[in-house]
Amino acid sequence: MVSIYKIKISKKKLKKEKKFENLPENLKELANLRVQNPEASYQELGGMLKEPIGKSGVSHRLEKIIKIAEE
Repeated sequence: MVSIYKIKISKKKLKKEKKFENLPENLKELANLRVQNPEASYQELGGMLKEPIGKSGVSHRLEKIIKIAEE
């Protein structure tokens, strides 16, 4: 499970490097939801998306956000 702290740090880094706005909409939406809803489960987060996805999809997208931030 990806920690809220890691997502916050990744989002800040992406914004600082002006990469956040270039992310695909689905990744930006999830990053914003994760920061706004730190207590939500992956299942709940997936249900909050415009196009709902499952827990594994949420996990995959969060890991992708972190990977992009680390590049």
